[in-house]
Amino acid sequence: MAAEDPSLGEVTVRAEPLDEGVPVEDRTVFSTVIDTSEKTAELDTLTDVLAESVGVQVRRLGGLGSFSTLSIRGSNPGQVQFYIDGVPLSRAQNEVVNLSDLPLDAVERVEVYRSFVPIAFSRAGPGGAVNIVTKSPGAEPRTGLSSSYGSFQTRKASAERSQRLGRWEYLLFGTYTGSKGDFDFRNDNGTPTDVNPYDDFTDTRRNNAFNAVDLLAKGAVRLSERAVLTLTDQAFWKEQGVPGRATVPALDTSLDQFRNLAHLRGDFSGVGVRDLDVRTTAHLINDRARFDDSEGEIGGVFTDNDDRTFATGADTLFTYYWGRHQMPALLLASGYEEYNPSDQIFPEGAGPDQNRTLVTVAAQDEIFLWSERVVVVPAVRWEWLRDDFSGAVPPQVAGTDPPRSRTDDYTSPRLGVQLRPYPALTVLGNIGRVFRPPSFSELFGARGVVVGRSDLDAEKAFNSDVGVRFWQKGIGILDELRLEYAYFDNAVDDLIVLVPVSVNVLRPQNIDARVHGHEVLLFLRAMRHFALTANYTHQHATDESGESTDGNRLPERADNEAYLQAKLYTDRARLYFDINLIGDYFLDRSETSFSKVPARQLYGVGVSVVPFDLERKLTLTFEAKNLTDDQTRDFAGFPLPGRSFFGTVQYGF
Repeated sequence: MAAEDPSLGEVTVRAEPLDEGVPVEDRTVFSTVIDTSEKTAELDTLTDVLAESVGVQVRRLGGLGSFSTLSIRGSNPGQVQFYIDGVPLSRAQNEVVNLSDLPLDAVERVEVYRSFVPIAFSRAGPGGAVNIVTKSPGAEPRTGLSSSYGSFQTRKASAERSQRLGRWEYLLFGTYTGSKGDFDFRNDNGTPTDVNPYDDFTDTRRNNAFNAVDLLAKGAVRLSERAVLTLTDQAFWKEQGVPGRATVPALDTSLDQFRNLAHLRGDFSGVGVRDLDVRTTAHLINDRARFDDSEGEIGGVFTDNDDRTFATGADTLFTYYWGRHQMPALLLASGYEEYNPSDQIFPEGAGPDQNRTLVTVAAQDEIFLWSERVVVVPAVRWEWLRDDFSGAVPPQVAGTDPPRSRTDDYTSPRLGVQLRPYPALTVLGNIGRVFRPPSFSELFGARGVVVGRSDLDAEKAFNSDVGVRFWQKGIGILDELRLEYAYFDNAVDDLIVLVPVSVNVLRPQNIDARVHGHEVLLFLRAMRHFALTANYTHQHATDESGESTDGNRLPERADNEAYLQAKLYTDRARLYFDINLIGDYFLDRSETSFSKVPARQLYGVGVSVVPFDLERKLTLTFEAKNLTDDQTRDFAGFPLPGRSFFGTVQYGF
């Protein structure tokens, strides 16, 4: 097969083949691989990295460390599946993953799959998937230290050690991040500035501090040239204030979290059966979240929840290289998780214990025709799940005498096609159907803010896309040129949206919706010292509920977003300038002027230098974000920080 197929490569992309351990490459899926090697020299987060990717929109509830979610091609955040090294992170309790709780410094790359998810992953979502691939030990021993400091008393420190010892190798990585988070912002006092600017005033964000520690330990043993076992353990701890909305601050509300993920993986190539690759994994996850709103500052409900989640699962992927014209693959996966809510104030109102059992069987075949100029990928995924709960059902849950268990199964077919009329030109197209069952928080409510509905239907998405990609090296002064265009059209039946029933309380509801749009991406390198990355996403997400909001834009989805970064670089220095343009959008389906978030433009600049040779062991980085001090709000009216500055010192040996 073509080792340098670029179907996973865009944005900051490596030209050489991807490392071993990447899930089976589905050549027809529109996807992005983000190389994060340079990001470790900056005070960037996974939220920042993903916000730069085409087709992706990030929603933030504040600055560094604040709750952030992700939407791909206009999807709901819960429709995007998240993985660390292929281990599923999205939980049945609430499938929305907080980006600020995921590591970046110990990450080698981030894979973004738009709309369609390769069968190498145990769970699919209508919006696609994000896979975070952690670092592996290099050929040479390495010790690295890094320290950062910047605006709002933000600080970060990290240390790493990796080494190979014969058949054995290991990597240890630890990161501490914290911030006081007390940025100034423009408080509109509940009336948008363009409606009534006279009651605006400058305010300071309070109760916005956080401290977080992320630890990663990875060990591997090469049993033979064709067999490798890898054990990974990742622990995350975080304590933070929850400041609430700008106009109604929460001064005492807090959230403490702990997550431990243990993961064993085996990779076997041609062991027992020639031309058969087997990848098998097993994982355990323990998650605890303590949300303390004893004063009822957030939702007007006195809340002190101590919730625990336990999840385990295993999967095996078989890939067979059947001559030169076919590569069938089969995935068998299972998972089980328990969610145990606890209310420290009203124990009887904690809600039922909930658990979900999931079984997945997926198969696909890559068929290569006419010297691989045509690739056809038929695939099908079958998912069976059973939800059970015990204990008292909260009285606010809609539905009469809801059942104590719920069993569903979904069959998701997909067809992908790749045409390559010329070596540098590729045409891609996909069509398929994907499902998402309602989460436990949608069924039973969450933290006094969401009122559950036990009669919700599963979301059903019919997705399609088509586009072209051009990739060529050595065109005049251009070292590399990549161009991509894609058109997508996603129709969703029974989309689950949250509808306000009071000022601070929401209730889920099924509606129909459609999202269609265009993606354009450009990446070039020139004269060995200049690089340009640019992308533009236009999408139109409309409500098709048949209600009074029919035809309106779906909330929290900008129609237009663009990103551009220009970079000059040498062996000893790197200078970049970037722009992120985000169009306006509404916070509710009614499109009232009070819920409109204005368009914003975010400018950044950074410089990184190796001041002394020292075998390039020392790196100094300075970066400025939001240079024009554009003060605005984002998701649910939470203010975002203005102009900020950060510096980082890195030393490795």
